[in-house]
Amino acid sequence: MLAAGLSEDAGLELLTEYNGCACLSAVNSPSSVTLSGNAETLEGISKALDDRGVFQKKLRVRYAFHSAHMDPIREPLLESLKGLSPSKALLPIYSTVSGTKTNGEEFDANYWWNNIRQPVRFCDGIRAIAEAGFQTFLELGPHPALTASVRETVQTGGVSCRVFHSLRRNENDRETLLKALGNLYASGHAIRWDSLCSGSFICLPGYSWDKEEYWVESAEHRQYRLGPRSHPFLGENDLGSKLAWEVRLGTRARSVIEDHKVQGRTIFPASAYVEIALEAGRQFFGDVPCDIENVEFLKAFFLPPLDEPCQMRFQLDPDQKTFQSYGGLTGGAGWALQCRGEIRETPESQRNQDRYEWIEPDGPVLPGGIEVNIEEIYKQYWKLGCTYGPCF
Repeated sequence: MLAAGLSEDAGLELLTEYNGCACLSAVNSPSSVTLSGNAETLEGISKALDDRGVFQKKLRVRYAFHSAHMDPIREPLLESLKGLSPSKALLPIYSTVSGTKTNGEEFDANYWWNNIRQPVRFCDGIRAIAEAGFQTFLELGPHPALTASVRETVQTGGVSCRVFHSLRRNENDRETLLKALGNLYASGHAIRWDSLCSGSFICLPGYSWDKEEYWVESAEHRQYRLGPRSHPFLGENDLGSKLAWEVRLGTRARSVIEDHKVQGRTIFPASAYVEIALEAGRQFFGDVPCDIENVEFLKAFFLPPLDEPCQMRFQLDPDQKTFQSYGGLTGGAGWALQCRGEIRETPESQRNQDRYEWIEPDGPVLPGGIEVNIEEIYKQYWKLGCTYGPCF
């Protein structure tokens, strides 16, 4: 099986070239599908997608689920499940077989055969849940695998959502579960405290308060309250050095780039690194023009979900005339170098010269008579897995 950064239509179009040797086994989000079939065919598809620069990843499974490879077990499965007598569900159920709401009474042997053989309509199911007014999701499993797909599917419909996970690989299970519980409670969902804690509530005695104020405030909220003193992606120069800046990318800072998605995941834009370098140059060199040259993008910075803050660090070396930008999870292990380049003051003799040719589009036509179809450009981006939303 092979995960691919394609839309459902693009995936079906691709499969027409392989004469039924592979099929669409799951539609996870508007820009993510899973393919299933012969190992040799999937190897060829993997190489073709890689050559096109489209995300693809082989899944570590032993069977080609949701494909013709499952057909030999059809009769044994139906025979073993023929005694099922499903009843009406007590809670709403949204089926990934049909992608719609169901009452559970049709969960007979044929349903479970279709559950193995037919494509997983996960995207349709999540969309139906969101259209019913649900905006909070909890992924139950040993590691979050579909969080990004849920968020992309819901947000593509113009609706905000909160997506949490129950467990995460290499993290303490109890702490992760309690964090999920806390997130659900903070999102307005009632908790059955008697299932979590034993004992009873008591009234504590009164206390003579000292009436002293202790202001507790996060750095992110302080910046929101007082207004940014710097570029939101550069942060404050509070590290005891004029040559280093750090910033925590919380919800507010990320709002302008959250729609910059590649293969369903938010990625820090290349242009933002240049903005950061120019702002750092302005703060260090003063109000003089700076030149940014030889910029290298070494590692893509895929941002985690909004409930997992991340941070950035920018360093400037005026002697070497270079800069480096690092990123990492808040409280994580170390920094990862993502971008570097050269920065210098613009020579005084060149500061008043118009050294660049500005291109200002006049309607849908660029200089030279090149017509621009904005909608078609974004359609091509979508086919490549670049799902740029309205905020970007």
